[in-house]
Amino acid sequence: MSSDLNNHTVLLTGAGGFLGSVIHHHFVKRGACVICLTADPEKGSQKGWVTIDLTNEAELIDLHQAGDFTAVIHCAAKLPRHGSDIDILLDNQKMTYLISKWAVAKKISHFLFASGCSIYGYGDQPRRETDLPMPTNLYVSSKLASENVVLNVTDKTETTPCILRISAPYGPNQNTDTVIKHFISQAKENQLLKIYGSGKRSQDFIYQEDVATAFGLALIYHANGIFNVSGDNSVSMFDLANIVRKIFLPEKEVQIEHVANDPQESYRGIFPIDKARDQFSYQPSYSLEKGLRLTAKAWSLL
Repeated sequence: MSSDLNNHTVLLTGAGGFLGSVIHHHFVKRGACVICLTADPEKGSQKGWVTIDLTNEAELIDLHQAGDFTAVIHCAAKLPRHGSDIDILLDNQKMTYLISKWAVAKKISHFLFASGCSIYGYGDQPRRETDLPMPTNLYVSSKLASENVVLNVTDKTETTPCILRISAPYGPNQNTDTVIKHFISQAKENQLLKIYGSGKRSQDFIYQEDVATAFGLALIYHANGIFNVSGDNSVSMFDLANIVRKIFLPEKEVQIEHVANDPQESYRGIFPIDKARDQFSYQPSYSLEKGLRLTAKAWSLL
């Protein structure tokens, strides 16, 4: 992959966030030139970084001076709890519209957008790219709307759209509280692992490096369209707890405390990757146990 990415100059939005930071490191490591866009003035003062408000079209005018780009990877988004529902809904669509419109005007070959499998809603069956999305909140609705913006703006242009729907990413770069972080912290302290409901709810976790690899492959293979990107292994919360227990307490049976009912008890996060595997040879490389070990070590918890 290294020689292929050597030929790319990539404009990366949201480079200071979880997935953006991982993609940045991955692409640079493999020889790509990456220019990072950020809303943080401190980061924007670094070499290769540009401070910009992506909802302000005027600030995009001089962006071409940063380089001649072969691709835009759009990870930036206003997240829940970082604004009102209406601001999140409108700002995420607006920044996606403006940056994709800019990419088309500059005749940039590829536009890759980081979406999520959460757009499918809470179901109990495998969800494929052709299935009807059912967003459960306005942030997720903004992601689905932004997908449509990308497809509409790039339609019949020289810019190829690629939308990657990421399922439950995790890894050392993630700062938010998640079930993985809670389980690892509880196991480290030899505490009971607290599970909601029966523990049968399942999710398909994907290690951060596999996400970055998917973006690299999608660019190399000129992927066009919408693709699920998952770990290809949905696990229940009970099984997740057992994997964590195996890492920290291999000699013991997992001790679980059922703390409350789980409102998504019947949810099964299953997102087949056949389309991504067929079109750009994506296959996750990190097992859940391996990814959890690397994450715990990076957090100095193992």
